[in-house]
Amino acid sequence: MNAFGMSPVRIAILSVLARQSDLTIGEIADATALSRPTIGPHLGAMLTAGLIRTDQPDQQALGGRRVRYSANTAEVRRQIAQLMGTLAPIPPRKRP
Repeated sequence: MNAFGMSPVRIAILSVLARQSDLTIGEIADATALSRPTIGPHLGAMLTAGLIRTDQPDQQALGGRRVRYSANTAEVRRQIAQLMGTLAPIPPRKRP
């Protein structure tokens, strides 16, 4: 997936969130052995892409409440299907 622009960090985050939803950044960090500062920017990019969602409309902790993240499996599936649809018309390469 890295060849498609999907970093190993984002794959790790998405894998964790696909198995268990409603996790805080700390819980994601514990599950992936990655630091919170490493995870934060990736969560932002994945939110923008629609691959994950939060329990907060503006993605900010309100009144001390922690933001919880979940995989947006419908959007993940849609993007995978779109990629596969793009690749499907490409004929196999003939070997000499």
